[in-house]
Amino acid sequence: MQSKFLLAFILVGALAWRLVLWAQPLHAPANDEIEYLQVARDLLAGRGWSFYEQWRWLRAPLYPLWLAGSLWLADGDLHRAALPNLALSVVLVGLIYRLTRALTPTATRRPALLAAALAAALQTYATFASLYMSETLFSTLFTAGLLSLAAWRRRGRLRYIALAGCCLGLACLTRSAAQVFLPLVALWLLWWQIRFQAQKNILRLLMPPLVLAATFVAVISPWTLRNCRAYGSCILIETGGAYNLWAFYEPRESLETIHQVLEAIPNPVDRAAEARMRGMARLREDPLMLVRRIPAQWNNLWVVKPIQDRFLLPNDYSDPPPTFFMTALLLDDLLYLVILCAAPFGLLVALRQRDGFALLLALWVVAFSAAGVLTHTEGRYRHFFFMILIALAGLALDALLRTIRMNVRHPAEGYGRTDKSCVAANECKRTQRIATSSPPLPPRGRGAGGEGHPWHPNHLPVALSFITLATTALLLALLPALSYYPWDWAQRGVMRSFYRELGDRHAAAGRTTEAAAAYERAVMADATPDGWLALGDLARRTGDLEAAERFYRSAHAERPPYVAPSASLGDLLRELGRNDEAQHAFQGVYLREQQMLDWSYQMLDPAPRTQLDVGSGLDFGYVGGFYPAEALAGLTSRWSNGRAALRLSATTSSDPLVLRMHLAAPRPNGTPVPLSLCRADHCTHLILSGEWRVVQILIPNGPDAIELHSPTFAAPDRRDLGVLLDWAEVGR
Repeated sequence: MQSKFLLAFILVGALAWRLVLWAQPLHAPANDEIEYLQVARDLLAGRGWSFYEQWRWLRAPLYPLWLAGSLWLADGDLHRAALPNLALSVVLVGLIYRLTRALTPTATRRPALLAAALAAALQTYATFASLYMSETLFSTLFTAGLLSLAAWRRRGRLRYIALAGCCLGLACLTRSAAQVFLPLVALWLLWWQIRFQAQKNILRLLMPPLVLAATFVAVISPWTLRNCRAYGSCILIETGGAYNLWAFYEPRESLETIHQVLEAIPNPVDRAAEARMRGMARLREDPLMLVRRIPAQWNNLWVVKPIQDRFLLPNDYSDPPPTFFMTALLLDDLLYLVILCAAPFGLLVALRQRDGFALLLALWVVAFSAAGVLTHTEGRYRHFFFMILIALAGLALDALLRTIRMNVRHPAEGYGRTDKSCVAANECKRTQRIATSSPPLPPRGRGAGGEGHPWHPNHLPVALSFITLATTALLLALLPALSYYPWDWAQRGVMRSFYRELGDRHAAAGRTTEAAAAYERAVMADATPDGWLALGDLARRTGDLEAAERFYRSAHAERPPYVAPSASLGDLLRELGRNDEAQHAFQGVYLREQQMLDWSYQMLDPAPRTQLDVGSGLDFGYVGGFYPAEALAGLTSRWSNGRAALRLSATTSSDPLVLRMHLAAPRPNGTPVPLSLCRADHCTHLILSGEWRVVQILIPNGPDAIELHSPTFAAPDRRDLGVLLDWAEVGR
C-alpha cells in the first residue's frame, strides 16, 4: 500500500511539473515541429499527405495523426493541443516504473519507485511533453512493447507476444528506427525457449517469433500498401534513411542545394532513389568516411548542447526563464549525468535474473547507437533508449542505498554478513520477508548464492567480463558528455539568471532602483537581448521613455533578427506618435511578417485604442489570428485564420460600444459565410458574402478581445482562410 501511495505521489508530481512548464507562453515551433504541425493541419483540412509531395522525405505517419487528433480535440488551439502529449508523458513515467519492476531481481519496489522519480523529475522528459515532437509517443509505445515481452517471459501466453508486436509496430510507425529491434527480439524469443523451456518442438519453438512478425506486419502493412498505391512503388515506412545517406555523408553539395534537388522531385520513391544514389556514389569515392564519422556522431549522441528543445522558448533568441534555467542544470544536466553513470551498473544488477531480458534491452541500446553513428545522431535521439537507462539507473541507485544502509548498520561486516549476524529480530524478519516474497525463479534460478547465482565463483570470469563491459560503456558515453559540456554557457547563464530573477523580484516589489542595478549586472554577466529588454521595460514603466528607447535599440543591436526588440521598439515609437519609425521597426531584420504578428499579439500589451487600420503596418499587437497584409481590390487588409481577435476598447466608460467593421468573405464557390463576433459572453452572428460591407453591432466595453469565428477554406498556399478585415473601430 505504501508503494502504491508513493507511486501515485510521483505521478501527480510528474503531472504538476509538466503543467508548470506547459503554462509558459506558447513556444515557437522549431526543427521537426514545423513539419509535423503542417502535416497535421493538412490532415485536418482534408489535404491528406500532400505535404510530402514537395518535401525532402516521407515521414512515418503515426505522430502526425496523433497531433492532428490533438489539434482536433483542442479545436485548433496549438497550446492546448500539447495536453494529450503531456498526459502521455505521465503514462510513460508509470511504464518506466513497471519496466524497472520487470528488471528487479527481488520483490522490492524501491528500484522502480526510484526510476519513476527520475523519469518524473527529468526536465528533458517534462519539456518534451509540451513539444510537438514524436519522442514521447515513441518512448511510450516502445516501453509498452518491452513490458509485453516481460509479461510473456513470466506467463508464456502468446497474446503478450501479439501485444508486443502491435506496440513495436506502432512505435515503428512513429519512428522507423525501432525496426532494428525486431530481429533482436526474435532471436531472444528463440533463445529463451531453448534455455528455459527446453523446447524441441519446432512449431512451438517458432510460434512466438512468428506471432511477433505477423502482428508487426499487420500493423504496418496498411501504411505500406497505401504508399504502394500512392507512389507506384512500395515504401515500407519512411525515406529518412536515404536522405541521411546523402545529406550527412560529407556531400559535395551544400545542404540548401540538396534540399532544392529533392524538393523538386514530387514522388517520394524517386526522391529516395536519387538521395540513395548520390549518397552511395559519395561513399564509394571515400569508403573511409564511414569510419571517420564515427567519433563525431558518437559525441553528438551523448553531449549536452544548448539548443532550442532544451527549453520552451517563445523564440530561438529568447533567454530561458531564470528559474527553469537553474532547474535545468540540476534536473536535466546533473540528473542525466547520474543516470548515465548509474545505468551500466544497474545492468549488472538486472543480469542476476539470468533470463536475458536485461541483456535484450542493453542490446537495443547498443544496436541503436551503432546504427546512429553510422548514419546520423543528435542529442534528442537519447530518448529512443532513455527509458531503459532510467530503469537501470533505478536498480543501481537502490543497490547503492542498500550498500550504504548496511555499512552504516554493520560497518565491520557490510554485505558479507550472514543471517546469523542480524542483531535485531525485526531485521531478521525483514530479510526473511524479502526472501519469501521474491517472484518465482526461472529454471536456472536466481538466489542469494549457489551455482545459479551469477556472482558465484564458478561464474567469476563472466561477471568480470560484464563489469569490464559496463565500465567501458560508461567511460565511452561519459567522456564526451563531460568533455564537450558547455561550461561557459552554464556559468554565464547562472549569473544572468540569478541577477534577472533578483531584478524581477525587486521590480515586483516596486524597488525600481534596485531592480535596475540587478538587471545591469545580468547584462554585464551575459549581454543578451532579453537583458536589455528587461531594462527597457523597467524604464518604460517608470516613465523614462528616452532610456527605454535606448535600451530597446541596444537589444536590437545585440541580435538584429530577434523579433522581441523590434516589436517592443515599434510599440514604443507608435505610442510616441512616430508612426513612420514605428512601421520601420515592426519590419525588423530578416523577419517574416507572420512572426511579428504572432509575437506582438502574444507578448505586447499595447495602449488601448478605438480605431484600427488593419494591414497598415501599425496594427501589430492589436490583431491576432491574422495572416500578413494583402492588397485586394485596392484595399490593404488581412485574412483571418478562422479564430481571430482584435484589441479595441474605450477607456472612458463601461457602457456598451458600437463596433463598426469593414469585412468581406469571398469564397471560390461563392457560398455565404457565417461569422460570430464575440466579446466575453456576448456574441452576434452575421452572414457575409464576397462583397465588402460595413457591419455595425453593439458590444460590451472591456479589456477582453473581440473574437471573430468563421469557417475556413483551404487556399492553394496551404493557408486556412476565414474572412477579410480592412478596418475596425468602436465608439458611442
